[in-house]
Amino acid sequence: MSPIDRRSFVGHTLTVLGAAAAPAWLARAFGFAAPSTTTQDPQPAAKLDLVAWRKQQLAAALATAKAHGKPLLVLVVPDDNSVVWAAGQWFGAWLTHGDAPAREAFGLCTLACARMGEVEAMAGVRGEAVANTTKSVTMLLVDATRAGQEVYKPVRATRIEPELAAVLLGGRLDGEEDLEESRALRRKGLAVMTEALQAGLVAHGSSLAELAKASLSTLDAPQQQALAAWAKDGKPTPPELLVRGLAALRGDIAGLPETVRTARHAELSKAVLAVVVKQQVPGSRWMIRGVCVSRFESPADGERETAVPCGTGMVPPLCERFLSFYSVGP
Repeated sequence: MSPIDRRSFVGHTLTVLGAAAAPAWLARAFGFAAPSTTTQDPQPAAKLDLVAWRKQQLAAALATAKAHGKPLLVLVVPDDNSVVWAAGQWFGAWLTHGDAPAREAFGLCTLACARMGEVEAMAGVRGEAVANTTKSVTMLLVDATRAGQEVYKPVRATRIEPELAAVLLGGRLDGEEDLEESRALRRKGLAVMTEALQAGLVAHGSSLAELAKASLSTLDAPQQQALAAWAKDGKPTPPELLVRGLAALRGDIAGLPETVRTARHAELSKAVLAVVVKQQVPGSRWMIRGVCVSRFESPADGERETAVPCGTGMVPPLCERFLSFYSVGP
């Protein structure tokens, strides 16, 4: 058996058992708790590495959102340490197993994972939008066009908090008895998340027409012509360009015959899968969970599969691929 990487083992054990069971400095080192303002962290290097990595990831996501004319969708890392694990499961299941409407909703945005305090510091969002959250799933739509600028007016942001079934640390839903029932409950939760984002985009003032106008303004004439040719004739187009023009394309194909429209939507969903779902979400790492074992989907040098005490011999339905928030990345 390969030796276990101690940092990965300790970090993942914190995730499974709950940060409350660990010393405060150790929890903070892995990003589970806000840094203390009254005590010195015994491991400042670990904390500073994580903070620097998160800031770089969020800054890059903000820049991408602005360059692509899209709102930034922050998948919020909860302030409540007891629901960090559940958040990673819900977001991972939603991105991985969400249906076509889900992908066409989050595909309209640029994604990132961050804590509320990080969004406040890096993006300039203020007020109730970035108040501490105790829920496992909270999302934040941020206007990236003005994010980070030294201006008096706060950056516009819309908070989204869907009501979901409670998830225990072991991954089982409260009261679930069989796999089919638990899968149905999770599927319902994923649909609720999609509906909440769709409503949030409306509340944020991001109609499909406005999103289309904003994204098209960032594309040159040949790119816009390529998108028009794809919508009309299905001409092969790189998935990255389809995702950038997603809002405009959804409007362009709305009037096509049903069979053609269905095929176009399927291709858009496939493009979002390749460009968004199969890539790292800034501020997090994808992990794959087996029976009592987890591993990074794209491990860096020295990152190994970790075995942890899990207390169950099953992987909850739809939760085999999840977002990890504690790793500092490759």
